[in-house]
Amino acid sequence: MDTVAGVSVDSVAILNVNSANNVDPFYPTAGNTAETVDACLGHPNIQNIYHYHMASGCALSPPSGTIASCASTSSCSSSIAAYAISLYNSYRTLTLIGIAKDGHVIYGPYDSTGTEVTSGYYICNGMFYNSAGEYAYFTTRKFPYITGCFGPGNYPSFSVNCSTNAPSSYSMSSYAG
Repeated sequence: MDTVAGVSVDSVAILNVNSANNVDPFYPTAGNTAETVDACLGHPNIQNIYHYHMASGCALSPPSGTIASCASTSSCSSSIAAYAISLYNSYRTLTLIGIAKDGHVIYGPYDSTGTEVTSGYYICNGMFYNSAGEYAYFTTRKFPYITGCFGPGNYPSFSVNCSTNAPSSYSMSSYAG
């Protein structure tokens, strides 16, 4: 599949950030509809392959029984991005959640100090995150959520136009060269 961006630690495919309409699947631009997902933030594609576009805490702590829909889970339906981050409340440290197709690791939303990653990443959602110069993608509450492309990439001055939940700007981490 050309749309696979990586694999989660629970072996679920992580597809690219775009919906079938090439917009943010959760905060689409005007004229587009948000995709329907379950409370683990996954859903099947037209080939019936269950996948994520946004990091799922269920990968680390799988639910038992039937998974509710996001729409029937009030915290998910009110703000899917905040809900996605809240699924990692028990993992407030550098937590491996998957591997990207380019071989770089994907971490949850927190760095090694327990701070949510809200800056220091660039357009692909990756960053150099420590003094050893290691590079990884991080889960964020802003589009592209996991990976937007494969990097390292750049810090453009333009903004994303396929989402109503894009970062206002990109900032370089203190470890970036």
